[in-house]
Amino acid sequence: VVAGTLHHLTIEAIEAGKKKLYEAKVWVKPWMNFKELQEFKHADDSPSITPSDLGAKREGHAPGWKDVPAHDPEVQNAANHALQTIQQRSNSLFPYELQEVTHAKAE
Repeated sequence: VVAGTLHHLTIEAIEAGKKKLYEAKVWVKPWMNFKELQEFKHADDSPSITPSDLGAKREGHAPGWKDVPAHDPEVQNAANHALQTIQQRSNSLFPYELQEVTHAKAE
């Protein structure tokens, strides 16, 4: 049994002054204070880093996926973690700014 929640988020963010849509998958284990960005991509792109690149098995929209409220604090924390992680990996001078989570699912 796998413990924790995998959040699949559609995030609207500002990057270098332009509004863009991204998809992110964030693994959260709150009791361990653990958050890990599994995948991050433009909403219309193929993933640049996938779970299979990290040695994980890729999951589709499995029966375990359920819609969750985009305004839920745990969802917002996962979205902020995704953007912070990408910002740390980026050499851009422009920070990513979270506008809103437009869709959220959890497994």
